[in-house]
Amino acid sequence: MTHDVPDEAGQSDPLVDVAAEVLRAHVPERGGWCVHCRLAWGRWVWFPCEPVRWAQAVLDQFGGSGTGPEPGEQQR
Repeated sequence: MTHDVPDEAGQSDPLVDVAAEVLRAHVPERGGWCVHCRLAWGRWVWFPCEPVRWAQAVLDQFGGSGTGPEPGEQQR
């Protein structure tokens, strides 16, 4: 997989930001199910779900913690 990382210092990486947003949204509930998968798509899947595994792989590969906007915030 190839990915162009932003050149400017301090510029956030959109891919890393999306991965971090996925990790913030997909959290386990008490029973071990993924909350976001159940609420957004009506899918009862165990946590960690496939989106969490993808997001963690992105962060492992490209580093960072996703410093972009929180969900619902607009980027300027």
